[in-house]
Amino acid sequence: MNASAAAGLSRPSRALRYPAAAGRCLVDPLSPVGGMTGAERTARIAARPYAVLRPVRTDRLSSDGAEDPLPEGLPDGNLEQDRAPSPHAGERRTGGGIPAAPGPATRSGTAWLPDRTAGPAGVLLDMDDTLVDFRRASPAALAEVLGPESDFATWMALTDRWYPRFTSGELSYRALERNRLADMLTVLGRPVPGTAELDELDARRKQAVESRLRLYPDVLPFLRRTRAAGYRIGILSNSDGVQQRRRIAQLGLEPWLDAITVSSESGLAKPSPESFALACGRLGTPPERTVHIGDSLEYDALGARQAGLAAVWLCRNPLDAVPAPAGMTTVESLDAVFR
Repeated sequence: MNASAAAGLSRPSRALRYPAAAGRCLVDPLSPVGGMTGAERTARIAARPYAVLRPVRTDRLSSDGAEDPLPEGLPDGNLEQDRAPSPHAGERRTGGGIPAAPGPATRSGTAWLPDRTAGPAGVLLDMDDTLVDFRRASPAALAEVLGPESDFATWMALTDRWYPRFTSGELSYRALERNRLADMLTVLGRPVPGTAELDELDARRKQAVESRLRLYPDVLPFLRRTRAAGYRIGILSNSDGVQQRRRIAQLGLEPWLDAITVSSESGLAKPSPESFALACGRLGTPPERTVHIGDSLEYDALGARQAGLAAVWLCRNPLDAVPAPAGMTTVESLDAVFR
């Protein structure tokens, strides 16, 4: 989820599908700067029907694969993995934040990259929980900053409630973060400070997250063989540009990338077709010869398919419960792509 740790996040340059806002981020009435008293905020939060997230199993996680050596001079990507199971590892939510009904996902097992014989071809990749093991880092960071009583399932339910307002252009990413944190403090029964204190507290949380971030073990082998085959590689992320570029550098991804597109910089967020078109343009590959790979069914897979790209839905946890739509290519590892 996922900014400069101290300075916060920049506002999207223009909003999508929200003409009334005219590119302007609105002040939410629940925001600490929105005029609501603490008592009113508490009453409103208590009245919200937060998603009840089902218990999850943590005994079936993706296993570490053996790594072949990297080419000389390229970074190792910080591959040492913290294998502690995530308390959120088995949950797959819909766009509204409510867990889907249990049921095995349909998986094709193998995905193929676009044909390069007709011209340049490329791969666009989501970042968090696609390349970066965010679902392990975030719960521990939240507990470190807010205490062990901070329930990560509640945090994710709050994320799912505010996130669509960011992707629609109604709120900036910084506003999303402030409102989510203010809601979490309210749920914990703590006072909500002003914006400066909220930003400082969230900066501490993000620093704690980044100290724990690791690439999944299949990422660098995938990038290596994709680059060797002559494909162009880019990242398309719904997040803050300063934050994601810092993490890309921190994890050693820069040498592998031809283009980076982040929603806070472009003002275009997945699943809008415009965001995929922009990323393809920067990558220098037409949509019909570009594949997008990501962990979100709604934002990544369905968004890419609607925009005319080949789509691969990456479900890393075999317990993720949403069945794949008809015709959707679904894999559990990047090892199954172009294999």
